[in-house]
Amino acid sequence: MKILKLLAIFLVLSGAIFLILNWSSLFPSTPPKTEEKWSEVDKLDITKECAKIRDAWAQETGWNEDLYKSQRADIDQSKAMGLFSMKGYDAVDRCLHEAATNKACDGYMDALHKQPFSATDLNKQYSGVQMVKKSEKLGNDPRTTKVEQIHKLYLAVQKFIGSKHQITAKFNTSTNSWQNFDAEKNKILQQARALNQNPLFSEISMIPGFKDGLNSKSLESKFAGMRNTFYQQLSNQIINHYKNVAVTQDNYNRLEAVLDEFKKQSKNQKLVSNIEQVLYELSKKIYKQNTDEQ
Repeated sequence: MKILKLLAIFLVLSGAIFLILNWSSLFPSTPPKTEEKWSEVDKLDITKECAKIRDAWAQETGWNEDLYKSQRADIDQSKAMGLFSMKGYDAVDRCLHEAATNKACDGYMDALHKQPFSATDLNKQYSGVQMVKKSEKLGNDPRTTKVEQIHKLYLAVQKFIGSKHQITAKFNTSTNSWQNFDAEKNKILQQARALNQNPLFSEISMIPGFKDGLNSKSLESKFAGMRNTFYQQLSNQIINHYKNVAVTQDNYNRLEAVLDEFKKQSKNQKLVSNIEQVLYELSKKIYKQNTDEQ
């Protein structure tokens, strides 16, 4: 039995030592690298290959995903078959890189200025820019960077003009306050000015609705009608609240402060008078309450 035990221990230790010494070869952490297969000389005419790539893109009016994938697959296959020298491959690869990038960016700019304008076509061309940027690892290439900046501005203006810019009255009974109509209006007007003054706005200004949508006079006209509705709603909310509060001097003081602020913001005397009437009625109730207690 002792001999068997010693033999078992010896086998276990031997196995452990073997694994330790051969672990990396038995269980490699990363797959072995495949060496690039380059030919000493190009087996394809590099000049003709580049010309084919450029000619194909020259016939396109915009981004063509199928063409890009086909050309990229052809280049990769030729590389795998050892038809390129390293220098030849770099030249053909660069041809596709430049031709696809230029067409994607030019296609976007053409769609931006095309009449009649098509948002669908613009988005299609932008998808091409994003695809070629990712596939060709363009990083901060100035061509795609400019397109991205323009498209970001395009989306911001589109969102702005698509908004109703509704400023809604909401009396906060806890803080005894509300958002100032003019302050909110000025925020919107400032946003419109910032978009309009962006140096890249000239690239998108011809898109239908963009200039008018950022026009200060048009916005001011819209806000003029909205202002009356805002303070009408606000006065109703104030009156409805203070008609149902406890009859106390504190509530009287709070309503008086509301009235003072309302006068500063609204020049509508009728609305002011309506709130003054509620304040007067509250003062009478307080007077009567104090008289009854004496």
